[in-house]
Amino acid sequence: MTWQFTRFGLSTSTEKNRCEVIEPGRQVRLYSAVYDEKGVVTGKGGKFMPFFDGISFYYTAIPASQPYFSLEASIRVDFLNPNLDGQEGFALLLRDSLGLPDDNTDCYMANSAAVLASSFPDEHDRAVRDCLGYRFVWDLSPDHVAQNVRGAGQSVALPFDPAQPLKIREGESYRVRLWRDEAGFHVAYLGDESRQAHFPEPERMLRLNNKEWYLGFAAARGCNITVDDIQLHLGDTEEAATPTRWPLPQPRMKVEFLTPHAPAGMPFPLGFLSRTSGQIEVLASDGEVLAACEAVAGRVTYCPAITFAPGEYLLRYRFVSHETILEGDGVLTAKALRYAEPGLLYTAPAGRADAKGTPEEPYDLQTALHYSMPGDRIILAPEVYAIDSELTVHYANSGTQRLPKTLHCPEGEATIDFQGQGGPFLLKGDYWQISGLRICHSRGDRQGMKIAGSGNRLHHVWLESNGDTGLQIASREDLDPRDWPRDNQIRFCVASDNADPGLNNADGFAAKLACGEGNRFLGCISYNNIDDGFDLYNRISNGPIGRVLIEHSLCFSNGHNLANTMQADGNGFKLGGEGIPIPHLLRKSLALSNDADGITSNSNPAVLIEDCVAIKQGGSNYAIYGQGSDASAARLHNCISIDGAEADRLSGQIVAELAAGTDVFFLAWFRELLALWPEEENWLRFVVAKMCVESMSSELYENICKEFCTIA
Repeated sequence: MTWQFTRFGLSTSTEKNRCEVIEPGRQVRLYSAVYDEKGVVTGKGGKFMPFFDGISFYYTAIPASQPYFSLEASIRVDFLNPNLDGQEGFALLLRDSLGLPDDNTDCYMANSAAVLASSFPDEHDRAVRDCLGYRFVWDLSPDHVAQNVRGAGQSVALPFDPAQPLKIREGESYRVRLWRDEAGFHVAYLGDESRQAHFPEPERMLRLNNKEWYLGFAAARGCNITVDDIQLHLGDTEEAATPTRWPLPQPRMKVEFLTPHAPAGMPFPLGFLSRTSGQIEVLASDGEVLAACEAVAGRVTYCPAITFAPGEYLLRYRFVSHETILEGDGVLTAKALRYAEPGLLYTAPAGRADAKGTPEEPYDLQTALHYSMPGDRIILAPEVYAIDSELTVHYANSGTQRLPKTLHCPEGEATIDFQGQGGPFLLKGDYWQISGLRICHSRGDRQGMKIAGSGNRLHHVWLESNGDTGLQIASREDLDPRDWPRDNQIRFCVASDNADPGLNNADGFAAKLACGEGNRFLGCISYNNIDDGFDLYNRISNGPIGRVLIEHSLCFSNGHNLANTMQADGNGFKLGGEGIPIPHLLRKSLALSNDADGITSNSNPAVLIEDCVAIKQGGSNYAIYGQGSDASAARLHNCISIDGAEADRLSGQIVAELAAGTDVFFLAWFRELLALWPEEENWLRFVVAKMCVESMSSELYENICKEFCTIA
């Protein structure tokens, strides 16, 4: 058999994705990271994803007609990025297609089977990074790949032991095996106790190439490995024979109770989420059926509303699906709040759950959030609310379009400080209006605020120094797209100095991965975040997100933190991902001095960009392109590019090149905001003054800091 090396897929490069063959077909080293003498990663290449890979790949071709084969080896982890992001790892991998060598512009989807070391959910659905498991991908067709959609494609990725996932460690070795016989494909970790997984229908993995599979070893995104004692064996039909038959892999059956708090004395719907469709019954302690409803897989399902008296209730539920019965329980607490005056609830950092809701006896914030009624106004004190846990507004805790719930600080600004331990402020309810709030210091890999509900309005919210993205609009990725958050408006908000431990995920603002139509950002400012200023990333595995509108907004100095002690490669406005066409609209916005590109389609071929200015980026001012060789259908109108470090990538579009200074365009942007929204003048002046003190200290911004205070 002939063994060879290739690299392909998103984020790969010749510098980071390399191979050193020690003994052909027996021992090899694969690289996907470069790092300095202190072990700090200076570059990482590729990624493992549900339906595609960007990898360093040492492989051989196996005829599709081969009835039996087995590949086994020991994989030693030579280096593992200490700042994990969940897309790195190694694999013993079988694919039904290859990417073009050295091409990092395409996803290169494939049906596959793998022993994989990457991020997997444990038995409680908590992501465990860099543990050993398996992945099967099947039913991807050539049409799906051509359209860059998953279509009918399916994927299952789980640790071998969800109860106790085996985490990989630098310096340790793992004996793994992948084989085919009459019963299908099989993968195994051959440790102290052999752990296996099985896929019974090989023909459903041979959809993109009916002649051969590509079998070998892969590394991605910050993991370097040595593969030793490679043993490949090909056998005949007799050797492939086995009486064993395995079922298709299925997601674990699970039902979640979503509504643990209810205002007493008013009808309240009980919410559930199940992975499969079926019937849900809610039972009283004596077995009486209180409510019942039909659950649809992946959708938030509400049973008919029940009115609860104050108290704590242990609710039992029964879920029936395909003759399988799953029983569980959930605790619901109902409480009737007292009001200072109708519809008005006061809170304070030292407030109590048993208070009266008056300025003299305020509630704690979480109590007011849990049990408020539609139309209520929750008053924040202009103080610091120190919170060391998640702050959650659960599903069904909603206002209405006519009677929204309001959370605001009428006397200036309140601060929610998660103290490096808590976060995010998770808003799953609908129709909330939030203003006059600063959110800071969420713990690593937790956003400052995450919006999973719809119809919400944020105004004058500042998100700074959080352990991940400042503000993200997204639901859980396992939700049906019909339940993704939509129609949220973020107006005149700021995100600054947000950084995650992996230094590659914390954006200022994001509407990505799982969000619906109608989300809008207006007059928002994002600076010195470790990743992107705005991120609209999309995944093939989730399908297209809804169209997002960003207007009259500003990005600058993203890609490093304010103290300049952490460096990454942040863009200003990142408007897509994985080649999926979505007509996001960016208009009348400004990108200044971001470390990577100022305005990038990030392979989204359908973006619309109007009346924008990009100046002095570390990369290109504009990087507008589709995936692979596809020409971008993006449209740019009346855009200006000045002094980018690299040439603009425009897929045939033309952008004006002018010689005017940064201050001219910043002040023009500022004046236009004041003309359109004069009521925002005091807030805008305060923001720019803070920006000048914190970040705009270079000569580039000198005139801005000198002159903005004189603007009439």
